[in-house]
Amino acid sequence: MVERLPYTQNVVSSNLAGPTTITTQEKWMSDLESFESNNEEEAEIAQILTLQRNSAAVDAIRAKIGTGPSLSHCEECGEEIPQARQQAIAGCKTCIECQSYAERWKK
Repeated sequence: MVERLPYTQNVVSSNLAGPTTITTQEKWMSDLESFESNNEEEAEIAQILTLQRNSAAVDAIRAKIGTGPSLSHCEECGEEIPQARQQAIAGCKTCIECQSYAERWKK
């Protein structure tokens, strides 16, 4: 904790080598460096947690998209699924119209 002392006042600190005199400025700088170090560590931890959450979200979306080969015909209406859609979306099981309808009514 930073002591609220006048800028020019000296602070006596004891350590293993015995008491030493440091200026208030030196103490504040030391405290500030410690504070900055803690903030950097906290920022790094927050960044790691954000990356983990984002990675989990991407994995969840990938799981919803599907895997494996796409169907050649829509499992809802039986219409042919265009080749481009089959290649673009792995595990595609519905045509664009049926997929749009399903997404609209899920909300």
